[in-house]
Amino acid sequence: MSALAIEVANKTAPVKITQNIVGWSVVRTKDDKGNTHTVQEVASLERPRVVQGNTYKISPAVTDCAMYITINNITLEDGTVRPIEMFISSKHVPHQQWITALTRMVSAIFRKPGPYLFIAEELEQIFDPQGGYFEGSRMMPSVVAHVAAVLKEHFIHIGALEVPQLSDAAQVVIAEKKAQANGHDKMQCMACHQFSVIISEGCKVCLECGDSKCG
Repeated sequence: MSALAIEVANKTAPVKITQNIVGWSVVRTKDDKGNTHTVQEVASLERPRVVQGNTYKISPAVTDCAMYITINNITLEDGTVRPIEMFISSKHVPHQQWITALTRMVSAIFRKPGPYLFIAEELEQIFDPQGGYFEGSRMMPSVVAHVAAVLKEHFIHIGALEVPQLSDAAQVVIAEKKAQANGHDKMQCMACHQFSVIISEGCKVCLECGDSKCG
C-alpha cells in the first residue's frame, strides 16, 4: 500500500487534491488489535500530453560520457509548479541499469501527491566507495549525488526550494576566516561535502556553508 494513502478515518483531516488524478481505490485494513480502517488510496497525478521542463548537462569526472538530465513539470490548479518526471540520457553503458532504476523511482515519487523535496536530500548522501570528484570547486561524493545537486538546482528554479542564505554578520565572519585560512589544508565538510573546513578557536568551521561544530 502506498505511503501516500489518505486515511478517511477520524484521525486524519481531509486532503485537498489540486490536480486531476488517474483513479482511486478504497482499501480496508486491520491493525494489530483487529480494528478495521478504511483507506482511500490516491493514484498518480495525471500527466498532460505535452509538458515543459529543463535539461541539465553534467560531465562526471569518473566517466568519459556526459549525462543529460531532463526534468519535466506540470502546473497545478493553484499555480504551483511541480516536477512530474525525470529522465537521464547517457552513452555510458555500465550506468544504464541504475540510471533506469533511479529515473523510474524518482518519477514515481514525483507523480504521487505529497512531498518530494526529500529525494535530493537522500540522494546527496550516496558516496562512491572509490572516491568522489570535483565539479569546479564543488566536491561531488558520487555520480548519484551529482544528480541530487541537479535536482536541487531545478527545485530552486521552479520556486519549490529556497536558496539558503547566511546572515550579513555570518558572511563577514566567513570572509575573515577565509582570509586567515589561505594556504592551510582544509578538511571535508559533512554538510556540504566541500573541502573547506578549518579549525578556529577549537571549533570546526566550514568556509562555504557556515556549518560549525565545537568540541
